Amino acid sequence: NAEYENVSKDIKANQQLMEQKCNEIQGYVDRQKDMTARFELLEQSKNEAALLYEQMSDDFLRSQAGIMASRLTDGTPCPVCGSKTHPSKQPVTEIVCTEEELKGAKQKRDNLKNELQKLSKALADNKELMTKKEEELAFCKEKDLALAVKGHEIKLLATQLEERILTRREQLSYKSFPAAKKAY
Repeated sequence: NAEYENVSKDIKANQQLMEQKCNEIQGYVDRQKDMTARFELLEQSKNEAALLYEQMSDDFLRSQAGIMASRLTDGTPCPVCGSKTHPSKQPVTEIVCTEEELKGAKQKRDNLKNELQKLSKALADNKELMTKKEEELAFCKEKDLALAVKGHEIKLLATQLEERILTRREQLSYKSFPAAKKAY
């Protein structure tokens, strides 16, 4: 009976551990959802920042090319290609952004890209920890099943022993009363 009580205590402790593992897993699932939502927003922001930077870079280079082209004169070599004739110069365009603004846009894009990489690693780490907790839970479930089987076996054995004891008592009481013996 003491062994059955120990198994019952082990089952209860294991079930509490399983509940704890389930709560921990739910925490990881919730964090995964939150981080995934943040990742998607951050990725969208990074893509928008990258597009803005590319557009600003193109505009900046066009305006710089226009400025350089305005200084070209026929017969003097182009500082870019070396040609002495300049039949199709880039027109001077309105300066859309300064070099500092362009650097700022690039920095924003790069910062968002770095944040995305960090968040991606955090997502992978969270997933790995969640998988580990799921494996621990599976082990607890296996242990719970083994303990339940052991408890059942102990209960069955106890029942069999009780039946043997009752049978033995009946046999002993039958032997103790010779008059009862003659009656049968």
